[in-house]
Amino acid sequence: MSPFGKCFVNYCAIPLRPITIMDKQVFYAVATGDLRIEVPNGESSTPIILKDVLHALDMGVTIVAINCITKARYTVLFNHECCRICDKNNRHVGNIPVSITGLYKVECVYAAATKVECIDLVTLHRCLTHITPDAIHTMINSSVLEGIELTDNGPMATCETCEQAKAMCKQIQKERKAPLADAVGTETHTDL
Repeated sequence: MSPFGKCFVNYCAIPLRPITIMDKQVFYAVATGDLRIEVPNGESSTPIILKDVLHALDMGVTIVAINCITKARYTVLFNHECCRICDKNNRHVGNIPVSITGLYKVECVYAAATKVECIDLVTLHRCLTHITPDAIHTMINSSVLEGIELTDNGPMATCETCEQAKAMCKQIQKERKAPLADAVGTETHTDL
């Protein structure tokens, strides 16, 4: 899938096709066609044509599934350092190094042109399914999250949703079976 319509060959509009991603957000493919990509190979690059690629305007980057490369009659070999791509004559045509995040990722001019989004810590905490602020800072500092800049670096206020999620509800027994709490406030029992 790719947002870059100018890179398509044999471009053909299709009825809107919904694509649901992991966070249940939906975006739509508007066309299909063959996509020309440049695969890095050291100092140079090799053009590869991928068949039946979806054009999705709302995506930020091009995502290439390995089966698209193998359908184009290329062989893909992964190791701990890189992803190596060879043509049908077993000539080496591409080499994609693994990033520090463990992804085989090609940096390109399109991704570099993406505008940095400024966002506050509370909003990002909510968008990332309420993970801890420390985890968010680690992800940004290690470049796992790219294109995001925090507008505030201070401590985050208490999140009511996180507090409610940590509350535990147990049925109150008629007879006490567990040992008594050893300090005031260790355990609270209420009957709603």
